[in-house]
Amino acid sequence: MFDKVLLTSVYFACQVSSVDYTVEMSNICADLESVIDTYANCVHVMAGDFSFECSNINTGYNIFNSMAEDWHLKCMDNCDDKCGYTYFHESLGHYSWLDHLFVT
Repeated sequence: MFDKVLLTSVYFACQVSSVDYTVEMSNICADLESVIDTYANCVHVMAGDFSFECSNINTGYNIFNSMAEDWHLKCMDNCDDKCGYTYFHESLGHYSWLDHLFVT
């Protein structure tokens, strides 16, 4: 049984189509894996601005999801939310679901 909870706040860079982005995301996920491994006796909660929607078309999500699956992190997004987004840029009319909560 777990008696400790470790909350990790994340802020990822915005997705760009470049090798640098892939390398940076891979490095961040490696750091997160290190934290999970070091505190394996805890329930892990990762929350924050992931800067990607949880969709297989997003490079950042694919990299993070690979690590998340290895460590049994489950996305706790509320799919029934009537709003449907966590980011909205009024003047551009852009919106997306960028903030997430993942729990072991």
